[in-house]
Amino acid sequence: VTYIAFDRSGSEIYTCGKDKLVIAWKVPEGECLRKFEGHRGAVWSCSLNEDEGLLLTCGADNMVFLWQAKDAVKLAEVEMPGVVRCVEWSNGLCLRFACCSNSFKAKPAAASVYELSMTAGAPSSRCCTSVEEPRLPSAASQVAWAGPYREWLCTAHDSGIVVFWNSLTGSELARVKVHEDTLSKVAFSALDGRLMATCGRNDMEVRLWCLVPPKEGEDSGSDLGLDDELEGGAPEPTLMRNFTCDRPLNCVAIKQTLGFTEAADEAAAGGSCVMLAGGGQDARDVALVGAGTDDQFE
Repeated sequence: VTYIAFDRSGSEIYTCGKDKLVIAWKVPEGECLRKFEGHRGAVWSCSLNEDEGLLLTCGADNMVFLWQAKDAVKLAEVEMPGVVRCVEWSNGLCLRFACCSNSFKAKPAAASVYELSMTAGAPSSRCCTSVEEPRLPSAASQVAWAGPYREWLCTAHDSGIVVFWNSLTGSELARVKVHEDTLSKVAFSALDGRLMATCGRNDMEVRLWCLVPPKEGEDSGSDLGLDDELEGGAPEPTLMRNFTCDRPLNCVAIKQTLGFTEAADEAAAGGSCVMLAGGGQDARDVALVGAGTDDQFE
């Protein structure tokens, strides 16, 4: 299994796998509800748009597929130049999605935004924004929507760098080194797109960031107003919390109802779970650990 996503109600989960399948499961029974078959390689990511009943999937076959979520019918496909590692719907009124692909031969790695249109029931897509190497510091391992209005495109890179882009023009807004070494994952609160969680593979740290700092004279524990001044602005990532774990980290999730007030409340530390991280020792290193020691292979 390479990726897992819940639906809004929590009654279904979608799993992506190296077996070329995306499967919808009933929760908590574990009953297989639907199989999305069509990829010719490992499926790396999926994203569900429940308002429209549409599912996006992407994989090692360089393809992004659009599906009807309720019956696993494939509606459209977009071919990218290289392996597609991540795809994510935008939360706006338009049917937009972002994806990131690796380089292939002469074609550079890219992070792209596509807009879908449904004309007479037949979907079509067009690329409205694309950022390629060398403007990208490297091939992106993840792409996500961020910001007060989800107007920023965020690309995550293995080198520990996160870059924010204007999703309409492709101009770079900010670049920050969030981890000194390998960046495994970024995650954003569904309630507040200004809160970002990151985790590092080698530094074993989970970090919580605020992308829009409080205004001068404003109580840092209060909710930040979503006023017109924020729209079209640039992120100013500020580290809010830092947690050190005892093993390498592969992924992080952030509580979807997390708001700025709760995130800024130091008194809540230890009493409220706002982030969850997972990881463990690489399988290739297990044989190097002596018998009777804590191998951390969990």
